[in-house]
Amino acid sequence: MPVEISKIGKYDVLGIIGKGGMGIVYKAVDPRIGRFVAIKMITSGFSGNPDSLKRFYREAQSTGNLQNPNIVTVYELGDQAGKPYLVMEYLGRHQCGIRDYGSATDEADRQIERHH
Repeated sequence: MPVEISKIGKYDVLGIIGKGGMGIVYKAVDPRIGRFVAIKMITSGFSGNPDSLKRFYREAQSTGNLQNPNIVTVYELGDQAGKPYLVMEYLGRHQCGIRDYGSATDEADRQIERHH
């Protein structure tokens, strides 16, 4: 289970949206302007891997240079305690390409209970 994080950069973390291949995506709010954002933070296992970091930064730069209604807007690229993060437009609970963390965990818990 991920450690509870209350703040990433200037953003107040509200909860986990989901988990992707390289990290965890949080729902957060910019306290200065009240805008909801999604923050993808690379996990510890990948933050020490140079190839993974290169991929993460390449993704951030590529996405940040695109403007299209079908692509999320990137607001910021940052680092917190050695873990890079990408702040992007919040699209709602079903952020593209991200598995619903709560549902997956609840289903896994139900399956474990059935088998024990």
